[in-house]
Amino acid sequence: LLTRAGKNVQIKGKPIYLGYGISEPEHGWDDLAGYDLKGKVVIIKYGFPTSKESQDKFPSELKRKYRPGRGEPAKIAKLNEAGVALVLQLPTRMMANRWEFIYHIENTRLNRETSYEISKGASVFSVHPEFRDMLFNGERNSPEDKDAPYKTFELQSSVVAADLSFQVKEYKSPNIVGAVEGTDPELKNELIVIGAHLDHVGVT
Repeated sequence: LLTRAGKNVQIKGKPIYLGYGISEPEHGWDDLAGYDLKGKVVIIKYGFPTSKESQDKFPSELKRKYRPGRGEPAKIAKLNEAGVALVLQLPTRMMANRWEFIYHIENTRLNRETSYEISKGASVFSVHPEFRDMLFNGERNSPEDKDAPYKTFELQSSVVAADLSFQVKEYKSPNIVGAVEGTDPELKNELIVIGAHLDHVGVT
């Protein structure tokens, strides 16, 4: 599991697969419709439905908002409003292929300010591809079946049990500024600005 946001919780139950987890009823699309999600475990995918999955019914004006990596906070905010306890996000193909690298980056970075409403709602995890396969083993429908009609459903063969506890620590990270004066009498008055940042501990 890869932590996205954390809140202490104990839970056990059948998870509900909510497709992409997008709730925009005013635009004619609501993956959350028809479910009582309070205290539940839900499974969602990154991004938005392809034209084939949605049969060209997903509103084009929402594609920019929900493109992978950008639209997840909006999804989580709606799930928090619905009272969801635990969110399991299925990996994209890119994530599945580079899982070890992404796991190292996400679990060692210091800046968590962009986490999805951290500690204010549901606990949010991205799951390993093998865990995804375990969840949907024995189900009639699978999110990996690109030819099946797009649908949401409660899983019948899997039960998720979790006892989660988190600790939050604060760190101070200084900004460093330096200047090196040039030696050329004419060019030294021209400025070149170079920026760098340490995104993740142990990654350069």
